[in-house]
Amino acid sequence: MTNIGDWDAASLLLRSNLNERFDTDIDCFLAGSWTHTNPSDISKNPYYEMMGMGLLSSNGDLESRDGYSIYTGALFPMPYAARLGLEYNWGSKYWFNFTGAEDSLIGSKMAVRGQVYEGYYNQPIVAKNFFVKGGVQFYDYDYTGSGNPLGKPVKISDANAIDALNPVVDKVWNYYLSATVQF
Repeated sequence: MTNIGDWDAASLLLRSNLNERFDTDIDCFLAGSWTHTNPSDISKNPYYEMMGMGLLSSNGDLESRDGYSIYTGALFPMPYAARLGLEYNWGSKYWFNFTGAEDSLIGSKMAVRGQVYEGYYNQPIVAKNFFVKGGVQFYDYDYTGSGNPLGKPVKISDANAIDALNPVVDKVWNYYLSATVQF
């Protein structure tokens, strides 16, 4: 175990329902986030140590970095108490957040260094206790290493074989359908 440095973060979330102002049940939100990394050492994991990787750094370069993220969206009322959701999020080159517990193959959309567009339809079956949700996400990565705190992000179009030791993903379409029961 190695202490590779410090990470600071802040977020501001603005949320509103337009019912009071425009007599429509549209929920909307806008969140802005900032992260700051201050690396102090490279990882002692042999794989990362060989590459000199530390907190958002490579080749032993231990520079502090700032990252930014925007997350926005809206939920629109639909027939039969359903809701249509549209969301967008963007992360900068040095954006990093703690969503490592994500269990999908492509990782968390909140950790993307690039853009994600999402649309979904949420249909209640039994009030709020049972609902079905279907949707699509389009991931458009700009930099390598989204969601990984180790290694300096590299523009995907400029990545070489050394930068691509970990898998490099450029664009992903993710379609999903789920049924949720709440007790």
